[in-house]
Amino acid sequence: MPKRRYPGSIDRHGDRLRVRLCVAGKPHSFTLPTTDIKVAQQFAKAKYAELEKEQERKAAGIRTGVRFSEVVTLYETETATRAPNTVRSYADSLSPIRPYFVELLGDPPVDRIRTADVTAFLTWRRTWRPKGRRKAAPTTPISKRTLQKDRAVLHAVMALAEQQEFIVANVVRRTAPPKIDRRSPVILSDAQFDALASACVGRPMLEMYAIVLGESGLRSESEALWLRWEDIDFSTDEAPYGWLHVVNGRDGHRVKAGESRYVPMTQRLRDALRDHCARFRFAGSPWVFHHLADGPHHKAKDRIQTMRTALDSAVRRAKLPANFHPHDLRHTKLTKLAAKYPLALAQKFAGHK
Repeated sequence: MPKRRYPGSIDRHGDRLRVRLCVAGKPHSFTLPTTDIKVAQQFAKAKYAELEKEQERKAAGIRTGVRFSEVVTLYETETATRAPNTVRSYADSLSPIRPYFVELLGDPPVDRIRTADVTAFLTWRRTWRPKGRRKAAPTTPISKRTLQKDRAVLHAVMALAEQQEFIVANVVRRTAPPKIDRRSPVILSDAQFDALASACVGRPMLEMYAIVLGESGLRSESEALWLRWEDIDFSTDEAPYGWLHVVNGRDGHRVKAGESRYVPMTQRLRDALRDHCARFRFAGSPWVFHHLADGPHHKAKDRIQTMRTALDSAVRRAKLPANFHPHDLRHTKLTKLAAKYPLALAQKFAGHK
C-alpha cells in the first residue's frame, strides 16, 4: 500500500525546522525547535490529521477555536444549581485552573490544549496557593487529595467541552490521578459521642448542632443548618420518635441528593429538640440554628452558616482521635442505621442515590 503524501514541505530555518501544510486550501506554518527531520515528519503527520479533523468539524457546522475561558464559564453555569458546598468546592478548584490556563497559557482554544499542558498544570499546582492562603513555604506541596480534586474538576471541564463537541477527546483522561490513601472514618463509641456533647455544654446552638449531626446523620452545613422549625415533626412518642424533614428546593436551596426526604429521630434527639424548641422557637427566627445576638458579620436571628470552627474546638476539648472529622458524625450514625434498618431504607434516610 503506497504511503500517503501530505501536501506541504519541511525546510531548514536556522537551527530549527519549518513545517508547512495545506488543508482545504488554507496554508499553515509551524516552526519546530529541532533539526531532526524524523521528528518534523512525525509532527507534520500528526498535525495534518488534527487539521483535517478540525476542517471536518467546521464543515459539519461544529464550532472550533472555542477558548478555554468560555468553557469554564459554561461549566460554572451548568453546575450553579448544585448544592452550595459542591459549588464552593468547584470554585476552589477553578481558582488555580483559571489563572494557569487563561493567564499563563494565554487562554488557548480548548482544542489546542494537550496532555503535556495538563501534566505541566499538575506540576505547577503542587506548590501554588491562592493569595491569602500562602502561609506555608512556597516549596511546600499541597495535599494529594487537593491535587486529585483539582484534576477531577479540570477533567469535568474538558468533558463538557467534549460533550459540546468543541474537542474530539478529553486529554485529561490520559493523565493519571494522584494516588492517595483512602481515609477511614472514625466511628465514635457512645462514650465518645457523650464526651463531645458535654464539651458543647454552655453553647446551646453548638450543643444542639452536635446532637442533630450525631443522632440524625444529616450533612452538616447543607442540611442541618438549613432546618426550620416546621421541619420538625413530634407526632409520635414511640420509635421512631418523630421525623426531621430535609427539604430540597426551598428558597432556592438544593441538597446534595436533589430530593427531599424524612429522617427518623431517636429519643435523645427528640428530647433535645423539644427543649431547644421551648427555649428558642419563639425568638423570632424561622431557623432552628440562628444567631442569638448581633455580630460583625451577622444579625441576631440570622441563619448560622457554619459552626465548623466551634465544633472543631469541642472535638479537641472532648479529646477525640486526632484524625476525627466532623463528617464522621454522619458516618457514625449511618453505620447504626445500616445495622437497624434494611440497607435500602438506610440509604433513603441517608439521602444517597
